[in-house]
Amino acid sequence: MIVFGTSVTDSEAYELCALPGIRRASEPDSVVIAHHTAGSVFHNYNVLLDKAAEHEDLEALVLLHQDVEIADSDFPIKVREALRDPDVAILGCVGAVGVRSIAWWQGAVTWAAMTHRYPEYGGGDFPAMAWRPQEAPPYAATGEVDSLDGLVLVLSPWAVRELRFDESLGKLHGYDFDICMQAKAAGKKVVTVDFRVIHHHSLELINDPENWTQTYIRLVEKWQHLFPSNGADPGQHALRAEAEAACARALMVSHQMKHQAAYRQLERVKRELEITREELQAAKREVAAAKPEPPSETSSNGQGAAAVPGGMKLALDYAIEELAIESFASLEIGPACGQVAFYTIAKPGVREGALIDAGFARSGDSILSAVELAAEHPGMRVLEGTVSEPATVAELAQVDAILICDVLVRLVDPDWDELLERYAPATSAFVIANPQWDRGDETIRLIELGEEEYLKSVPPWPGTHGLFNRLDKWDSTQARRHRDGSTVFQWGITDADLVAKMSELGFSLDRDWTLNRPPHTDGFVNKAFVFRHQ
Repeated sequence: MIVFGTSVTDSEAYELCALPGIRRASEPDSVVIAHHTAGSVFHNYNVLLDKAAEHEDLEALVLLHQDVEIADSDFPIKVREALRDPDVAILGCVGAVGVRSIAWWQGAVTWAAMTHRYPEYGGGDFPAMAWRPQEAPPYAATGEVDSLDGLVLVLSPWAVRELRFDESLGKLHGYDFDICMQAKAAGKKVVTVDFRVIHHHSLELINDPENWTQTYIRLVEKWQHLFPSNGADPGQHALRAEAEAACARALMVSHQMKHQAAYRQLERVKRELEITREELQAAKREVAAAKPEPPSETSSNGQGAAAVPGGMKLALDYAIEELAIESFASLEIGPACGQVAFYTIAKPGVREGALIDAGFARSGDSILSAVELAAEHPGMRVLEGTVSEPATVAELAQVDAILICDVLVRLVDPDWDELLERYAPATSAFVIANPQWDRGDETIRLIELGEEEYLKSVPPWPGTHGLFNRLDKWDSTQARRHRDGSTVFQWGITDADLVAKMSELGFSLDRDWTLNRPPHTDGFVNKAFVFRHQ
């Protein structure tokens, strides 16, 4: 049984951050302890140790800050796997080697699975190396370290019963370094594990430099007998200078983060101003034209902007703004294949894009047109492989977002859920516009409704006429039976099943929109979704 413990000084922060993550990571028999107090973190954590030690079936105690959210649903599995080694006493998700003080970042940080989510300057994230594996340095790896960042500490039953936080050291700083040193002095291991967390915290990293400096000195004096000599003067003056230098570095990092956050906010404002400028220009053209119906704004693929479904535009504009999307792959289908991709590549801040035709019947003229248009947009390319080929996903590599417009409802082999599985490893976000099924609680294969109900439910496209007379006949244009073709509606996908599938793949729903019902259909409603990696 795993116990989750938090020292709570701000109930709102706990309920908004720590509690949702605990619910995500806990099991039916888990014990959750929210210890409300205003005392030192050393004392509060000792109280939590004592309470956890009362449980004879204790497997681990998870100590986490009230503003830390566990974002990994496999958390218990990863904790148990790490604690299979009886020598492991403490584990965390951020750690370093070569640490000689509470300034653990002055060692070599070998693993970091914490994203810093800040509220200032319009809000944003600073993801750590584990959240962007394609950018991780070659030395990044989990394993044994000297010290951990204490935002999440997982203690073994041995550590819970044998170790205690040193309440003489202060109120806030250094508890993590000290408890790690206690474990190592006892011959135990301190390790990092790949579980992901989100730290909802301001960009102020050290609020009380003097207190931090004093704690630094006390802890170096306490543990310096275990450190190899580095030739430094062990006197108070040298220690204080060393502590102040470490503190200054943390403050410098804080200022760098503030600068980057302010720059992000400035870029968002610039994009908003650009959109406003485009809207004003469109309004001027309307007035100049003096027509009852103003001319439609033209997108970069030569089609009217209205050609991009309204739900997809809403979701795209939101995702580009809020998730800072710079690269994408757009999975599209039908005669208008490419409209979403070329709309997106023209947005400010978007640098790279790829278009993938999700249909099985390909028009040479259509593909040629898309390739020609892509040549006019730096960073835009058209992938010639089919959507289901592993080589297509491999060629794509990593992008910030996968865009899927009116595709999931039409695919069989791969089915809609298989398509999501194949592309999930290649991205950190999905933007999906799709007709969703709301006439029942379960996703259905529409052909199973029978001919009468099927024709009543789906739009009267040319491909549906006489479909049931040729279901099992071979369609040479698509290289499959007519029943599995992409020119008709194949699925009625419920919101619940889509969200559940995305959650299984590690993506949480960030926002959704409910729009109109598709004309001449029964049981469908147009929806748009933005999912981001947990």
